Amino acid sequence: MRNSSERHSPRFADIIESLLREGHQVRFRAFGWSMHPTIRNGELIRVAPLGPSSIQSGDVVLCRRENATIVHRVVTVRSSSSGSSELILRGDAEDFCDRPIPVDQALGRVEAVEAARHTLYSGFLGRTWSRMLARTIRRAHDARMKARAVFPRRISLT
Repeated sequence: MRNSSERHSPRFADIIESLLREGHQVRFRAFGWSMHPTIRNGELIRVAPLGPSSIQSGDVVLCRRENATIVHRVVTVRSSSSGSSELILRGDAEDFCDRPIPVDQALGRVEAVEAARHTLYSGFLGRTWSRMLARTIRRAHDARMKARAVFPRRISLT
């Protein structure tokens, strides 16, 4: 979920980052469709600071990317060529992963999604289920790419 500059002031990312780094939870309206159906456009999300627990595959995290924020699922955590850790993220509705980002750009973990005054997800399925979902999404994407290679789309004008 990208938080577009039209929806939030330029200081939104700074304020959210400051609050999370001080240990506060934040709650705001998500904009975009990249995490559909897990998080829909306009739903409220509650993000908690990362704390001492490490980020794992399957977690849904809020990250800082330049002057914007993004909420995507962690596909994998890997070591970069420089030896530091980096995150590979992807929106549940996206076909491709985002470019890798350093782990220190992760600001918090999505804890709940609220729509129409009802909490839809709390604790975000637990770590085991989140990892299984991330693995399933990754495998479905790989199968789709293989199918496209074998069965390319053909347009017939007759």
